[in-house]
Amino acid sequence: MDGLTVGQAAAQAGWSPRMLRYLERAALVVPRRAASGYRLYGAAELDQLRALRELRKQFGLELTD
Repeated sequence: MDGLTVGQAAAQAGWSPRMLRYLERAALVVPRRAASGYRLYGAAELDQLRALRELRKQFGLELTD
């Protein structure tokens, strides 16, 4: 996998592209960047996004917690 764009990763992980950008600013999930500057999400980042989503769902956590 070369990497997914923010829109593709958002669709696969169940988040919005805007939320993925927020998570990056908060340093919770930091994707690598292509030479062109685009965010590229790999398998590790998708796993992190899915884990965050599951933690929020199971424990009722907010991202600020």
